[in-house]
This record gives sequence, structure tokens and C-alpha cells, in this order.
Amino acid sequence: MSIKQVFSQGKAVIPYLVCGYPDLAATEELVRTLAEAGASLIELGIPFSDPAADPPLIQRINEEALAGGVTTDQIFDLVQGLRTKTEIPLAFRAYANLVYKYGTERFLARAAELGIKALTLPDVPYEEREEFAMACSQAGVALTSVVAPASAARIEKIAREAQGYICLSVPPGFNGFDWAALRRGTALPAVVPLGGSSLDQLGETLSRADGVIIDAEVMETVAEHGKDASSFVYNCVKNIIHRVREMGMGSAV
Repeated sequence: MSIKQVFSQGKAVIPYLVCGYPDLAATEELVRTLAEAGASLIELGIPFSDPAADPPLIQRINEEALAGGVTTDQIFDLVQGLRTKTEIPLAFRAYANLVYKYGTERFLARAAELGIKALTLPDVPYEEREEFAMACSQAGVALTSVVAPASAARIEKIAREAQGYICLSVPPGFNGFDWAALRRGTALPAVVPLGGSSLDQLGETLSRADGVIIDAEVMETVAEHGKDASSFVYNCVKNIIHRVREMGMGSAV
């Protein structure tokens, strides 16, 4: 399923997992659980030693996953195994230095071979994305753009060069995002992180977005229940999906 198809089915609900936490076997089970719960696409986080763009809980989870010995190659192997068990679309979230040290072309070739749809690099500003964007385009993996509140000109500029989908970085309750500038730059879908907020707190931003990323909610549940988190994560995500549908949030593409 392509990214376009993911967003053609209504407002997308995109859970996020840090791979290798509490271990890789648990990650595999959680991916399959999220697919069964009805997730539209799953973002898989590759643990990094300095995940400064993430909140404290997810920073700690990155540290614990690395302490457990998880490697990028093991995560590639995990995805390869998952491909025989689920067809859920997958994306990677990673930090630029990790991809660079692995070898950007090598990393993206392996990701493309495994059917990874997109890559988010939260620490790469617009001015430094060109090298990664070119490599992603050549590999056939969309490099998403992270867009924060900014001037109309900057939002439009970032949007114009976006691939796949756009990740909005907005605080809970912020309703002043310049959607007109975004839409002047691109017709690509835009998603907003739930980030521990309620759907209602996101207000107009969520009503105008094409989907929601649920990261804090999923990882808090995993942190609380560890290897027994599967059923709790299922209920968490299922409830959010139901709430999104209940609020009548059809596709905004």
C-alpha cells in the first residue's frame, strides 16, 4: 500500500514504536498488534544515543533499547521477518547521524528493499535536508518534512519540497498554524502528533490535519506494562481510532 493509499482511507492513525524496547521480540508482537487494532501506518523509531528532539520518556526508552544491545541491522532483520506476517505500511524515524554513520545510500537501499515507505529525520532542518532528500528520492523512500509554526514564506518553502507526508510540530491547543501557506506549497497530507494530549486539546489543528501520530500514548503504555503491553496497546490504539472516527474526521486530502 502506497502512502497515498494510506491517506485515501480517511484520517490516518499512525502509532510510533521505539524498536528494541523492551526487546525486539516485544516490538514484533506490538507491530502485529497495532496492525490488528487498525493502525493506518506504523512509524518505527531506530534507537539513538542522543535523541534530543524527543520528549524525556522516549529519550529514556532510546537509552534502554541501546543498553539492551539493539542494532540497526537487527531492526532491518526485524522488518524483514515482519513482512511475512503483516502487510501494514511501515516508516522509519531516525536521527541523521545514525543514518550517516550507517551509510546513507546503504541504509536507504536496505529500507527500500524491505518496503519502508518513508523516513523522518527530526533533527535535520530544511537547510540541511538536500543530501538526504536526493538519496531518498533515488531509493524510492519518501523523506518527510517536519514543519513548525513559522512565517508563511518558510512554511510554503518547506512544504514545496516535501515528500510523502508532512509532520506538523505544534504544541497542544495551538490553533494558529498557517494552513493556507502549507496548502500553497503542497497537497501532500499533513499529520500532527498527539503527544500526550487529548484529541479535543488539538482542536482545529487536528480537524484540519490528515492524520494523527500517537507516540507518547503508545510508548507510555509499553513502559508501564513491558513485555505484557500488547493487549493494553491494542485497547489504547483501538480507542483512539474509534474516537477519531466518532469525531467524524474524514480525509482532508
